[in-house]
Amino acid sequence: MRNHATRVLFALFMLVVLLAGPRVHAQQAGVQIDIQREHLGLGGIVQRGVWTPIRVDLTNTGAENVEVHCRWLLTDEDGDELITQRSNIPLQPLRPQSVWLYATPPMSTRPGQTWVFQAVEVQSGELLEQVQLQLSDSAVAEPSVNLVGVCGFKDMGLTPWLRWSTHHEELRLVRGLTLEALPDRWYGLDSLSSLVWMPGEGGEPTDSRMSDSSKRAMREWVYRGGHLVIVMPYAGQQWTGADSGLADLLEPIKAGDIVQARARAPISVFGVLRNTDPVALNWFDLSEAEGYTSLAEVNLAQRPAELPEGVSPPPDDLKPLVVGKRFGFGQVTLVGIDLSNVDVLKSIDAFRLHRIWTRIFSWRASKTGELLPNSLFDGPQTRAQYWEAKDATQVELGNWMSQRVAREGQTGAAIGLAFVLFVVYIVFAAATFPNFLKPKGWQRHSWMLFVCIVALFSIVAWGGAWVMRPATTSTAHFTVLDIDGNTNMVRAQSWQSLLIPTFATADVQIGSEGDGLERMDGINLLASPGNDLSQDSPGYPDQRSYVFDATQPNALSVPMRSTTKSLKVDFIGQITGQQDGLDRPWSLPQSALRVVRKSNGDELPAGTITHDFPGELQDVLVIYCPGGAQQPSAGATMTKNRPLVYKYKDAQSQQSIWKPGTPLALPNARAQYSPLWVRPSLSTKTRDWRKEGYLGDAIHGRGFNPGSGGSSNVTEDIPLLSFYGALPPPVYEVQTGNNFGMGSQYNTYGRSLVRDLDLTHLITGRRIILIGHLRDSPSPVPLTVDGDTIPNKGWTVVRWIYDL
Repeated sequence: MRNHATRVLFALFMLVVLLAGPRVHAQQAGVQIDIQREHLGLGGIVQRGVWTPIRVDLTNTGAENVEVHCRWLLTDEDGDELITQRSNIPLQPLRPQSVWLYATPPMSTRPGQTWVFQAVEVQSGELLEQVQLQLSDSAVAEPSVNLVGVCGFKDMGLTPWLRWSTHHEELRLVRGLTLEALPDRWYGLDSLSSLVWMPGEGGEPTDSRMSDSSKRAMREWVYRGGHLVIVMPYAGQQWTGADSGLADLLEPIKAGDIVQARARAPISVFGVLRNTDPVALNWFDLSEAEGYTSLAEVNLAQRPAELPEGVSPPPDDLKPLVVGKRFGFGQVTLVGIDLSNVDVLKSIDAFRLHRIWTRIFSWRASKTGELLPNSLFDGPQTRAQYWEAKDATQVELGNWMSQRVAREGQTGAAIGLAFVLFVVYIVFAAATFPNFLKPKGWQRHSWMLFVCIVALFSIVAWGGAWVMRPATTSTAHFTVLDIDGNTNMVRAQSWQSLLIPTFATADVQIGSEGDGLERMDGINLLASPGNDLSQDSPGYPDQRSYVFDATQPNALSVPMRSTTKSLKVDFIGQITGQQDGLDRPWSLPQSALRVVRKSNGDELPAGTITHDFPGELQDVLVIYCPGGAQQPSAGATMTKNRPLVYKYKDAQSQQSIWKPGTPLALPNARAQYSPLWVRPSLSTKTRDWRKEGYLGDAIHGRGFNPGSGGSSNVTEDIPLLSFYGALPPPVYEVQTGNNFGMGSQYNTYGRSLVRDLDLTHLITGRRIILIGHLRDSPSPVPLTVDGDTIPNKGWTVVRWIYDL
């Protein structure tokens, strides 16, 4: 008996040990989660409605290796729990490891909200660690703010632009970024309109701490429309070398094309000098650098004594000081003067440094195209004469987006019919019951008759609603399709309303092939940020969860409730061939274009363009960008280097309707074009927006009324959004009785929902930009639902970009 009892106790002991084994292992495994303030968002800034990066530092505090999933939990537009995850991360004991998580906070994101971060063991699925972070007021940037990243901390002459006085939107610098600490996916930079690299503090592309994935991310961000500004050091630049990994961003500029020199900064570029000390600078030899254009030039020759003050030196003495070129749908700009160098800043009036940024970004912040001094707004004698933009009413361009893709009305008729029938029943019952039942003595049957009539009307009403309800999966879309006319690569930004008439989980996917994108990942995006700036809806009461891969967010398994789901799609690739999710291959425009020089020195494009889009292209604009520094040569008109706009009209109908297969011939007379912009007159009391070029006339026509979603709102707003950076400055001088034609209230224009549509950075090169509208077309993005191509119709804006 004693031996038997011993054996039983031993067996029970072993069973307890075996059952406790996994728990002992879990206790030995521990993970610490740490998120620095500057890594909560890009540079510590989160912009709602925009892809946001967060760097999570993980430390395995246990004694054994462990593999974890790192998760970020937040709420999407519809109130569902969105879990973005980096999977299968191996952690060694006491060795910290950093991972990047990405998601799009919905438009309803506000300061004070809490986000949850978790580390989950892969093998057991056990939660090892969880932390909660609350968003501070300073961490959340409104979608109306223009974010410009700076790799470094110094001023470089950008600080005066932070005064929101004569801009249409607030500018905020995201300082302290370094190349080594940039996100490893391109959409981690999505919140930035531009990124300025500063020598020294910004780090070096040759540093081993800058990973290959971060270099691919930067390259793809620029290709998709980002603007990279590289401020060259006077000596020791490491961008053009083969070991930088980013030399192709600068090609065909080579190290030998960057020429070191010392000269006095020209007044035409920098303004007043503090002293006459020569400035160290680099000028660029563009003789073999095809595709580059000069944005600002320096005079390296001694100014002749007899040359009158204010007269530019001969063109042969001008050397390119700031140059730029298109890279995909973005821009790379090289600055040949080290604006972070103390000696340079001492030699140049710091306030006048803003002129070089005006050239780089094509900003037009005042009637002279230059920044106004703060003294105009702060001085006791002049304060009452000026309005500040921050105090103005901001009117949103593109606020019609939700109406353009909304699916209301598809079941509204059925529900409306049910309501009408119930009203008819009430009227019928009230009018007939007393007179019909009493004479027959049927009052005792009134309840039964009431029930029968309710049942009858319910069957008719709700049966009709069931018959009329949408029964198939479909999407409505609004898409901006950018086409690189030289390579036929496209970038499409599409807002879609997906209708799936079931209560299930739908697998939504967009192709992410990276076809033709050398040394890039070609990562396309699906997100649900919402299309309403004032969205405060609590969402669905039955909250559900869904997970997506933070490194490949081109596929989502989203919960559906027999209603619509709004999605924003960002696609880049080819659409000329058959592929899943594409209704049919698209035929892209063909052209035979050249530049013809006129006798007066002007140069105009000549040739034809033909398209075979699925429909008529309407409201067509052709913008010709001559490229080069805006300093006309002898004999040329003063607007020689300004972009020109041609409003196409069909010769027969005199309407802006361009039919498929019909060649569009570019006009060869300067009179048929209007300048994209003209500086306002010096006296704003007689300011007439209609005389400020195409953009001024477009603002005059747009007015300050909110967009209703109608066709005219779209065609009016798209050109303004496409060249937002070059919009005429708002009215900032206080006055009465003006003849602006837009009322006396002071307003500015915002672009919170459609920030990524600006092409202003591309007007500095020699190219054609064509804009037109397909008002009823299939979607040009290859989107599938549960592996199937689904019916889709909507509005497509076509923007064709072709370098001459």
